[in-house]
Amino acid sequence: HESYLSAGADIIQANTFGANRLWLGDHGFPDKVDEINRAGVRIARAAQQRCDRDVLVAGSVSPAVTARQRRQVGSAERAEVIREQIRSLLAHGDEPGVDLLILETFGYLDELVEAVGVAAELGSELGDVPVIAQATFADDAHTLGGETPREVAIALSALPVAMVGTNCTIGPPRMLTVAQDLVRYSSVPVSAQPNAGQPRRTGPRSFEFSIDGGYFARYFRRFAEAGVSLVGGCCGTT
Repeated sequence: HESYLSAGADIIQANTFGANRLWLGDHGFPDKVDEINRAGVRIARAAQQRCDRDVLVAGSVSPAVTARQRRQVGSAERAEVIREQIRSLLAHGDEPGVDLLILETFGYLDELVEAVGVAAELGSELGDVPVIAQATFADDAHTLGGETPREVAIALSALPVAMVGTNCTIGPPRMLTVAQDLVRYSSVPVSAQPNAGQPRRTGPRSFEFSIDGGYFARYFRRFAEAGVSLVGGCCGTT
């Protein structure tokens, strides 16, 4: 968090991506959802408090299921899994929650619409916590479910979200094309968080990304010129 803040980021994301019952269950921790999410928020809040600027803490929420789990888990269970995680990211008594929610790396529009619906149902608990809904697109500018940026923008714009956007999977050049379409067809502001290019495996559990900071920064200007309101980075940006 501190490295992102020192680089000038206005928003840091709690380390809660995938911290839901089904994802954690694959690692033997299905009962640790609340504990892990609250810890992620506390750590991000501590970095926020040490920063001399006004910055926000976002709760990172992944799809309820991994690609392998998608066929095994129905809509009702997916919604309950998302609901459980979002509640863990919100304020509890004297313990503050996140300032906003980022639903990110959703490859299927139906799952993202479900997640936004859950957030809307929790409206009274969310209070003033805005929701950013981000889909992920492949090289062909389609989601895993086959939806186009236009279809994603129109569907999500009709829902109670503060922003629609895209993140992960592709680097800045391809994501710029997607973002331009999102801006064209969305009635709410747009966000974009590309990867730092395509990863190259350098070891059994290590990867290297090809794009440096200067290249990334030049594309951030192009995103802004295209009308994107929130820019950031995904995999490889550290």
